[in-house]
Amino acid sequence: MRKSAGFERKILAALGLASLMILAVLANAQSIPRAAASTPNCNIPDTGGVNLQGADLEHCNLAGYDMQGDNLSGANLYGTNLQNANLQGANLQNADLETANVQGTSFQGANLSGAKLQGDNLSGDNLQGANLHGADAHNAILAVANLSGANLQGANLLNADFADANLSGANLSGANLSRAIFAGANTSGCNGCLNPMVPATENTNAFTSNVTAPNKEELPPACVHVVPNNAIVSANGTVVVPGVMRENIQLACSQKTIPPATNGYVVDGNDLLSTSSNSINELIAYWTVPPNPTTCSSSSDQILFFWNGLEDNGNDTYGVLWQPVLSHGYNGGSYGCYYYINVWFLDNGNSMITPGFTVYPGDTIFAELYYEGTVGGTCCYWYGEIADQTSGHLGVESEQGQTGPGTYYQMYWAFGGVLEVANVNSCSEYPNGSSGYTEFYNILMYDSTWTAVSPSWTSFVTSQTPGCNFGTSYPSNGSYLYLYY
Repeated sequence: MRKSAGFERKILAALGLASLMILAVLANAQSIPRAAASTPNCNIPDTGGVNLQGADLEHCNLAGYDMQGDNLSGANLYGTNLQNANLQGANLQNADLETANVQGTSFQGANLSGAKLQGDNLSGDNLQGANLHGADAHNAILAVANLSGANLQGANLLNADFADANLSGANLSGANLSRAIFAGANTSGCNGCLNPMVPATENTNAFTSNVTAPNKEELPPACVHVVPNNAIVSANGTVVVPGVMRENIQLACSQKTIPPATNGYVVDGNDLLSTSSNSINELIAYWTVPPNPTTCSSSSDQILFFWNGLEDNGNDTYGVLWQPVLSHGYNGGSYGCYYYINVWFLDNGNSMITPGFTVYPGDTIFAELYYEGTVGGTCCYWYGEIADQTSGHLGVESEQGQTGPGTYYQMYWAFGGVLEVANVNSCSEYPNGSSGYTEFYNILMYDSTWTAVSPSWTSFVTSQTPGCNFGTSYPSNGSYLYLYY
């Protein structure tokens, strides 16, 4: 099962994480404590400098212990309480600290090479000069931690949270930083760190005129809600930013009332599964930010949308459309003649959108949508993400939440890649003057059993004017999709 523990960690940690979020409705993924392999011996000296190589200390209570300089190489510390313990200079090579309580623990100068730290909360810990070469710290929370001069070369840092951490002089070369968050981190002199994400302005009234949504519609500003970083939005409009109630937005639009904008879908590849078959649980794609249009004007309100996405079905039963979107142009009195990324969640006339981040031609975009499940005892959630992997804005993860009576939106309609436009009147208003293409590549799709599915794309090419160089192409396995314009 392709499930991410990182999302539940982000929601429940109640830290000031800087990922952008947008969710929508899903089922349960609780971790089950493992049984101890043997009977642990928790009676160890509280003096430091002790040889505990290979010791079984699983679930022991060692809070506040002095373990400075201890040899814990290969030790089993799974689920151990090490809160406020002193492990400065300790040897923890290949030790298992998974799910351990390490809040307030000092690892200054410790050797954590090859150690297992997945899911650990190391926020605020002192890891100055620590060696985490090759460590597995995926889903770890390292927010506000002191990692100055630390060696994390080759470490698995998938989903790791470095928000506001001190990484000055740290070495992260060769580390797996997929979905890692560096918001507000000090990365001065860091080798391999991604650029810290600059938090977007949290403004729920960002639009001053009608907004063109990437679903062939225009909406009044009251129907488009810009949600804060990390927001979880429930069906009644409650906005929660991990653990803290922020606001209760007015979901003012019960139906779609404004006619579609000019143009609409230009080219796309889509796959509508039979509603009697498995629904879709995950969709992934990459693409490159194309060149700027030859012509762009604030007066014309021309907009380009490049996106992949999921819809509930072809009959608009719920009116739900989930889209990580690369946009270009003015919209609703905001943005301008440049590219930016957001995640949109469209629900029967109400649109939730994350704050936008500027991106640039040639940047690599990663977009993912997947069914997350029950989080914190509440059903149900979808997770969405769009990230600029070139600039390091991996914190641009977008989730919106809607709670339901134990049910969730089942997605049957996949869009592998779409070029959608509004108010475009000439071919010069397309990228590079309509003389190129955008490739959506490394497309992956998984059904409700988390089995990989080869999409069977159906091509759509507009017949509207202006008629430019429109077309599509794709292989039989659906792994990539070319959109020509």
